[in-house]
Amino acid sequence: MFRQTWFHVWAALLLIAATTSAQQTTDGQNAPIASVGVSTWFSVVNIPAIPDAPFSATTMMDNTQTLADGTTVTTKTTTTIARDSKGRTHNENRYYLRPSDKGQGHIRDITIFDPTTRIKTTLTFATLQAIVSSLPPQQPRPTFRAIRPGIDREDLGLSSIDGLTVHGFRQSRTIPEGADGNDRPITITDEYWYSDELHMNITLKHTDPRHGTQFVTLTQLSRDEPDQKMFEVPAEYKVSRAENPSSTAKE
Repeated sequence: MFRQTWFHVWAALLLIAATTSAQQTTDGQNAPIASVGVSTWFSVVNIPAIPDAPFSATTMMDNTQTLADGTTVTTKTTTTIARDSKGRTHNENRYYLRPSDKGQGHIRDITIFDPTTRIKTTLTFATLQAIVSSLPPQQPRPTFRAIRPGIDREDLGLSSIDGLTVHGFRQSRTIPEGADGNDRPITITDEYWYSDELHMNITLKHTDPRHGTQFVTLTQLSRDEPDQKMFEVPAEYKVSRAENPSSTAKE
């Protein structure tokens, strides 16, 4: 059965790609999602908070846009993500870099989530603040989500990436002529390769002629237990509770 872990992220991006700020919030585990190619930072991937499937990895994301005059603009970002055997997750947000920049983008924040206690902690580097909030119990989800009408899906079969068996799918949908002020149909395509072992997509390529192409892949994948410090609040951080803990947050 295919999964849509990152496909849902890209669907959200399509709704906000015309904005100039990052204000949309994801589920309880992650920090806000920013519009690709517009904002300067981006939350790359949602990590399922499941036990007994530890890993750590680097996510690499390239964003390419072609302007009306044919100019190509490319930005990139890399982040560190991890999950331990208890199901706790660690997810970074880093600022974008140009291809000519060296090193990694500066960390904007880190989100730590503990599925046992339902505690989410957001570490903000600029202020050395740790904001702690309690999330409501997780609601049951259907084991299968039907594909929405108008979306075509192609099964790409099985492959191997970094020793993991992955199952590939390609989905596309077309915006009809005139539906969005367009004088011809617009086809949006997502191709992703899913790992049953990690319960995550390992790569995803999103192509939308209006906003460019984004390619995300996991690299430097390790199945060893991550450093437990990745799931702790550093001593120098000031811890405070969220003023209005969300009662409606979803995973």
